[in-house]
Amino acid sequence: PAPTPQPQPQWLLRLLMAVARLSVGEKALVFARHAHSFANAATDRSGPCARAAAAAGFDPALTPTGRSQAVALGARLAAAGLDVETVASSPLRRAVETAALAWQGKPLVLLEDLRERHSGQPTDCRRSRSELAALVREEVVRECAEGGGGPVQLDLSALDGEVDPLRSASREPFSAAEARARRALVWLMARPERSLAVVSHGWLLRQGIFGPGCRSVLRFSAAPPPSFGLAEPHVLAVRRETPSEGEIARFVARPLKLGLDFER
Repeated sequence: PAPTPQPQPQWLLRLLMAVARLSVGEKALVFARHAHSFANAATDRSGPCARAAAAAGFDPALTPTGRSQAVALGARLAAAGLDVETVASSPLRRAVETAALAWQGKPLVLLEDLRERHSGQPTDCRRSRSELAALVREEVVRECAEGGGGPVQLDLSALDGEVDPLRSASREPFSAAEARARRALVWLMARPERSLAVVSHGWLLRQGIFGPGCRSVLRFSAAPPPSFGLAEPHVLAVRRETPSEGEIARFVARPLKLGLDFER
């Protein structure tokens, strides 16, 4: 008798559903801004988070509200039938925690070019490579375990060295941050996966990847571009527009509708 087909794991079924929506040459990129952090709480007008924000200074963590937002982000995408193979995140703590909590158990690559435009303030400074490894091992893994998630598969190879290359007290030039956004997009599209999640920050997403500086690289087929509220995902089908590998890389993106509540 023919062997009985074995049921596929749910994550694989969701991944196949997502890939089935793609045309030849496209990959699904889930762009999301980090969840509510103590840096955001510094602008809150009331509540315990606002009072604690003054002590959050260097590379702040997510607030309790932010951790709940990150878990809910992953649940919403899973319910919509979308899973990803790998998560690429800014190395700043608020993004790392969002990525790990939203996509628990997925390979997590920390990409230097996805970090926020440096304001010259401690909130936009990153930890050293060894401190990041310890943070994930000792704190982020515990937070995921408390939520019933799996281990964090951390990849630090896309960081620019052990120490923060943007650790100066001056604001990062606009042109330098735009260049980082373009490099991040090219890096994402060069990956072998067909589906990735991307966790970054408000300026880098709005003004960098989806702003004027990347329009020579990324052509977005819808208007207006995504707004990127906290922990708000936007799912795009992206393909290379230039046919030859020898040409400057240019890409075109279209929204990949999944029936999420804010897509109406």
